[in-house]
Amino acid sequence: MEKFENVDCAICNSSENLETISEKGQFGIPTFVSICKDCGLSFLNPRWDQATYLNFYTKKYDKYYRTYKNTKDPKVDPVSYYPIIRRLKSTFEPNQKFGNILDIGSGDGSKLNNFIENKMADNYYAIEPSAPHEEELKAKGIEFVSNDVDSDWDKKYPNHFDIIIMRHVLEHCLDPVQVLQKLKNVLTKDGILYIAVPNAFQPNGSFTDYFFRVVHTYYFNKISLKNILHKSGYEVVSMKEGDQHHDEELFVFAKKTEVNLPLEITSNTYELQRKIFVDGLKKEAQLSYKTKRMLKNTVATIVKMKKSVFPKPIIKG
Repeated sequence: MEKFENVDCAICNSSENLETISEKGQFGIPTFVSICKDCGLSFLNPRWDQATYLNFYTKKYDKYYRTYKNTKDPKVDPVSYYPIIRRLKSTFEPNQKFGNILDIGSGDGSKLNNFIENKMADNYYAIEPSAPHEEELKAKGIEFVSNDVDSDWDKKYPNHFDIIIMRHVLEHCLDPVQVLQKLKNVLTKDGILYIAVPNAFQPNGSFTDYFFRVVHTYYFNKISLKNILHKSGYEVVSMKEGDQHHDEELFVFAKKTEVNLPLEITSNTYELQRKIFVDGLKKEAQLSYKTKRMLKNTVATIVKMKKSVFPKPIIKG
């Protein structure tokens, strides 16, 4: 049975000045998307408690969100994997080699495998909650660190990692500030933190059928992402709202700092984020939008059925 809890804003700590935008998300699961009126951060409130989330990630997440497994080769999927290395080389020394790389939310290790093939580091580490992937990671020579980023795994690795990868992970965290501060302790002095998240200023797809998800506890835009990094003790080296690989992805390279960098706390962020969400939800409520989406889904289903009934012939010789 799912248990819910209420949370405060992770940036400005507001607990009352919040507005609920939607109560339903992908797969029809109750998903209470709220926006902080003080700083504009979007997050789930209320949301599942930690035990409910850990149980979901361990036993059910793959069935909902990793249905591509064994059907999609990551080597030919640049949107998911290759941009990390390309973005890294375009921002820092392109021929730089690293000692230790940690991938959080590693799945079966496909992202790290790309680094391994390019011989970009000496050692590779992974944090991954899905139980079936632990043995796959170990088989690839990747050290399995933990199945829970909120555990005390960090005490074993002080100042250890040259790069930490969080691709579409930060939006899943229950306490992003706590997680980022933990990562700060395990990064080397000049270590690089790479974060990529869905861009709440440029949301992709239907809100209630795709973008709003019970597993996405936070919805970052360029302002709230910078704020959460500054609050956690990082300076932004580079931040971009999409590129030729993925135009709806917000990604950033950051390094730790001991300087207390300022936060951008204004109602303007809230007003802009609210308009994007509310306008999108109103559009989805229109009959014409629902009809177009239904037709699109029907066509996609027919195409999929045809491919399974009439597979591509094998030509010999």
